Amino acid sequence: TTLEVQLSKLSSQCELLNQVKMGLEEDRRSLMEHVSLLFNQYHELLTHSLEDKEHYHTEEKLFRDKLNNLCRQKEKLEEKIMEHYRRLDSCPTKKKSIGASLVRRMRKAGSDFISKSRRSWHEDA
Repeated sequence: TTLEVQLSKLSSQCELLNQVKMGLEEDRRSLMEHVSLLFNQYHELLTHSLEDKEHYHTEEKLFRDKLNNLCRQKEKLEEKIMEHYRRLDSCPTKKKSIGASLVRRMRKAGSDFISKSRRSWHEDA
């Protein structure tokens, strides 16, 4: 009888332990699924972060290239402006006025000639 009581107690304890074990296994499975989901989210975030970083560096490089190009263009324009002023300074003032008046006379003569030519064309027609 005492053996039967002990056997009954051990049997109920064994059943209880089996139920606890099954509950723990279910909890473990649930936690593993959650860990897997978190790992996938982490992987997506890491991938997205790396893509953003790569995009940032690409944009930064393009910006620097454009900035350097603009700086080079600015320097070239400054050199051209300085060269223009050097030419103006080295050119005597009389030559400038003679050249300017010559250009004005040539333009006027050219426009007068074109006007006369047009009139003669209209008269011939």
